[in-house]
Amino acid sequence: MNIRETQLLTAQETAEKLNISRSTLSRLIAKGAIGFYRIGLRTMFSEEHITAYLRSVENRQSPHNTLNLCITGVGNGTV
Repeated sequence: MNIRETQLLTAQETAEKLNISRSTLSRLIAKGAIGFYRIGLRTMFSEEHITAYLRSVENRQSPHNTLNLCITGVGNGTV
């Protein structure tokens, strides 16, 4: 990957794309859960960083971690 040809996203743009807060993104960086570039004082992210993070989250999920909802009727037992 050539960084000069890569579209980089700011921390704010990345947080918005992941639908998380900037502070949550900062925690992910501190834990080493998501890759980033440091350019001067700015923290920048590539689409590859975001994709790799999402894959790692997906790989940690198991069928036992999914939420199963059961909807029951009220009154006459109908749904």
